[in-house]
Amino acid sequence: MILFRPIQEKDLPDIIKLSTNTGIGLTSLPYDPGYLENRILCSTNTFNGKLPRSEQYYMFGLEDLNSNQIVGISAIESAVGLKDLFLNIYIEKINNVSSLIYLHHKLSMLSIHAHYTGNTELCTLFLHRNYQKNKNGLLLSKARFLFIACFKHLFSSRLIAEMRGIVNKKDESIYWNAIGRHFFNISFAEADYLSNTGIKSFMSNLIPYYPIYLDLLPSKVKNIIGKTHLDSLPAQKFLEQEGFYWNQSIDVFDAGPILEANTDRVHSICNSKVFKITEKNKNLPISGKGFTLISNEKFNNFRALLLENNCINQLIKLNSAQYDALEVEIGDTLRFVNLYPENKKYEC
Repeated sequence: MILFRPIQEKDLPDIIKLSTNTGIGLTSLPYDPGYLENRILCSTNTFNGKLPRSEQYYMFGLEDLNSNQIVGISAIESAVGLKDLFLNIYIEKINNVSSLIYLHHKLSMLSIHAHYTGNTELCTLFLHRNYQKNKNGLLLSKARFLFIACFKHLFSSRLIAEMRGIVNKKDESIYWNAIGRHFFNISFAEADYLSNTGIKSFMSNLIPYYPIYLDLLPSKVKNIIGKTHLDSLPAQKFLEQEGFYWNQSIDVFDAGPILEANTDRVHSICNSKVFKITEKNKNLPISGKGFTLISNEKFNNFRALLLENNCINQLIKLNSAQYDALEVEIGDTLRFVNLYPENKKYEC
């Protein structure tokens, strides 16, 4: 059985082991035991109510209950940009017109903004390659929506998620090599690592605040702006089917798209339902063939599972092992939602 739960201090060895498999591109999970220990501490302090909203960070893990190992992680940052700078690049469209010679020309500019300050970010998603099957990726990512639905008052009215941008065969950002390195004089890997490990002051000091005209860039650069890395396309697809969309904002470092959504309109949040347990052998009000995400509604001991119903006309009933994994008893409540919005299926 695979269980979604908050990360604990005892999970540090598993998280360090996971970090050795990420490679360049997920610098929020670097092979840096000290940094990872601080991230776990930040998460546990958040769950224990010790941090202000500007520092709140919720870190979750996917645990294989057969081996008691953490095989994937995902996280939520409650409000970006309130403590550390959170910049994005917005693609602005302008229309130049000359009435004298009856000509007009449409141009695009890259402008620095801080549009997402205070918004909630879905971040740090990584699943070990051996577990990238059986809908584990969807459980790891989407269970966060059930957590947000349970405790909506802790999060902003807008959710964002940064998609990984296009890189070359050397895992170098094509966009960074064309633009960023001229202003920072460091590699893409160094810049992204510094930003994701909390050293962000260099950005405000060195980043160019004047717009850059898109038409002045080489075609190979223009063509990858706002495009998602092949490995992240499944994640983008499921987010879009949850209600996320691209609003012309890109990442400062690799030009990957930043997706956003109204929190109240995300499928797994607004369509989730609550059920009170009155007796353990009672059927849940879930019918139809398919998959269902289900969780308890406990803050510190949040737990979530993925259920499969193989019978079209049969209601789901939890077994004793599933009740134990969810840590619920009679009188507790469960929250659940269909895995696929409007019966649309996607792989992850």
